Amino acid sequence: MATKHEVIKDVLGEYLKASKEEKGKVLDRLEETVKMHRGSIKRRLGVLSERVEGINWNDKRGRPLYYTPDVTEALGYVWEIGNEICAERLHSILKEYVSVLTRDGQWKWGEEVTGKLLAMSLGTVKNRIEKFPRIVSGGGRCLTKPSDLKEIIPVRGGPWQNPDPGFGEIDTVAHCGNTVEGLYANTVQYTDISLT
Repeated sequence: MATKHEVIKDVLGEYLKASKEEKGKVLDRLEETVKMHRGSIKRRLGVLSERVEGINWNDKRGRPLYYTPDVTEALGYVWEIGNEICAERLHSILKEYVSVLTRDGQWKWGEEVTGKLLAMSLGTVKNRIEKFPRIVSGGGRCLTKPSDLKEIIPVRGGPWQNPDPGFGEIDTVAHCGNTVEGLYANTVQYTDISLT
């Protein structure tokens, strides 16, 4: 398609200077050369004739952009403050985040951007968040290694069906953030199945 547009662009000067009959001949020739519909060629010539070099290269086709880059930037700011939470959770508390940030003087966007941000649907929030760079991709860091403890400690592998108190799940949690470098805390979590 880019090559076809280049061919059309090459005859633009000739087309603009031609009479009505000559324009028809130019269009006939272009139809034969680029294998495009005559109406499409005329539209393309119209777009090319209105363009000013280096100024208005973007065609004004399609719906106008409603959520401008500054709205997406504001969403990214809230998303980072919220520790990169999922779109569902962020969407439900977006208004609260914005009101607290405004109250504390940390909100730098105007009323229009704020209104558009608060009017965003959940689907739009999801689409925008998917494009943000993530610090940790694919979930948290796994620090557990295989061991022989399962041979020493009796482990129940079947489903939990109303067990007596005393049967639980134990897991270790490393509070290290995005990297295991440096100092961080490790905790052990025990959940009694019958009490959950």
